[in-house]
Amino acid sequence: MKKYICTGFLIFLINCDAGYGVFISNKSTLDIQLITEPPIESRIVIKKGGEYDSIVIKRINQSEAIGIYRIHPLREIYLFSKIGYGPGNYLPFREVKIIKDKDTIHITENNIAGKTVKFPKDRYLIEVR
Repeated sequence: MKKYICTGFLIFLINCDAGYGVFISNKSTLDIQLITEPPIESRIVIKKGGEYDSIVIKRINQSEAIGIYRIHPLREIYLFSKIGYGPGNYLPFREVKIIKDKDTIHITENNIAGKTVKFPKDRYLIEVR
């Protein structure tokens, strides 16, 4: 009986964990470029298709461990997700750079919380304007 109670309690705890997703959102009128190390694809399974293929500028060999993406105006790309209550200082990439025109935004574990805006349903956006 104790096994069933413990198992039920563990399932309850797992189901109560909140999760969140972090997205890069291009709110500007220009294309932006996103560079990640490692590539986003190496961390998650992305649904392939025309929309996804249109944002990948250059797919570099996985052994080179860099992903380069184009994000058109008013579009967004999924960066990562995690179980918890917001990005805090968690960043599963060695490097994330957002390039708009001649400006570059570096996202690090130290500044990700300050760069994100919370939206409903546990969505966090890094908005580029």
